[in-house]
Amino acid sequence: MSSEVSSALRVLKEYSGIKTKIPASETEKIELQKSLLSVIHEADYCNVGICASSYDEGFSALQNYLKAFDYVLDISRHEVDGDEPIYIKFNGEKLSHTVSDYSGEYRGVLITIFSDVNDSILGTYGHLPLSLFD
Repeated sequence: MSSEVSSALRVLKEYSGIKTKIPASETEKIELQKSLLSVIHEADYCNVGICASSYDEGFSALQNYLKAFDYVLDISRHEVDGDEPIYIKFNGEKLSHTVSDYSGEYRGVLITIFSDVNDSILGTYGHLPLSLFD
């Protein structure tokens, strides 16, 4: 494993846990973005889980994360009540997503990394900030 990937994993682990940790500065935000993108580019694919307070917040986060990950696809928006908490799961292998009601308290983004060649990056990271790539 390269030192860049090792460093990126260290940063991601600092931001992983039940409570979403918000970067304290723009410099820390950029470091987290670069770390996540470094690991994403080593992966075969990833799944993205988003726990959001509203439909708009959730889909905005999903679109911003997928754009940052270089996914070029149109995410169709489901007809759901815009003011209710939702969970969105994006499957990076199938390039599909599901939306469901969410009654939990957590807010943020979970990224699950899959790789057939690099076991060191496998895992789930987050809850990352919904606005990381705004």
